Amino acid sequence: MTPACKHEAESELAELERLALKTLRDLLEDAKSSPSVRLRAALAVLNRAAQLARKALSPRARAIAAFLAARNPALPAPALAQRSG
Repeated sequence: MTPACKHEAESELAELERLALKTLRDLLEDAKSSPSVRLRAALAVLNRAAQLARKALSPRARAIAAFLAARNPALPAPALAQRSG
């Protein structure tokens, strides 16, 4: 992929991300949205925030988070131990 194509793809993804976040915000703020839709939107935001926070964790902290998530199925588990470093 050329640098220009890569930049264009990254710009497009950034724009789609902004649109997706706006959509989630609109759903969360709209009192007419059903409770189940608002809950799913809230969980999507929280899960993404948790994934981003996990990326900033040290390897030891990621291992602890993976251990805790394995013991508690209610915790989001994706990407807990994927990143090494």
